[in-house]
Amino acid sequence: MEALKILLVDDNVKFINSAVRYLNSSLNFELISWAESGEDALQKLDDFEPNLIIMDISMKGLNGLETTKKIRKAHPNIKIIVLTIGKEGEYRGEAIAAGANDFLSKSDFGPLLFGKIESLFGKSFSKKSPQKE
Repeated sequence: MEALKILLVDDNVKFINSAVRYLNSSLNFELISWAESGEDALQKLDDFEPNLIIMDISMKGLNGLETTKKIRKAHPNIKIIVLTIGKEGEYRGEAIAAGANDFLSKSDFGPLLFGKIESLFGKSFSKKSPQKE
């Protein structure tokens, strides 16, 4: 099975580091790049051709909703999950209206992300078993 290519967009370096470790725990996810702004994400799209973008909603400059609208217009087949640090219901409607396929609170990132991705793509992505030392 070909790995799912993911572009992570967030301006919080601590979250990026944590998300990279978590995403790399799956056999079939390939974190192809990350961007720290909406503008940076738009520049990386053509170079990396992701299947999935995980997009923070609150960023300086072009925020996640504006970036999602631009991506959806130019790349309608890329799946987008919008993240927020707030409560999940707070921006859900705006994210979906902007073109996001799904929405997730950062506090639920670990427990719910794999299930949301599997639901979006209609297939299972095996997790790596823990490494024995």
